[in-house]
Amino acid sequence: MKEATGELNMTVITVVVIAALGLIATTVVIPAVSTGIRNSTCESMLNQKGAKAFKSGSVYYCCPAGTAALNTSTCIKLEN
Repeated sequence: MKEATGELNMTVITVVVIAALGLIATTVVIPAVSTGIRNSTCESMLNQKGAKAFKSGSVYYCCPAGTAALNTSTCIKLEN
């Protein structure tokens, strides 16, 4: 019986560790990767190193490097 309890404890610990790693991935890693992809897309679209993606409401815009604030007249709207 002690062996079964020990195996159950290891199973519970494994499940908790996997859940924690999943939580970290969804809250930290995936948004960072998405931001990097958007910024790379903006650099390619504008053909300018340092171009960034900015979010206004639920819409993302590609703005040239050095844009201090979101100015939609100089930025290009990213389609979903």
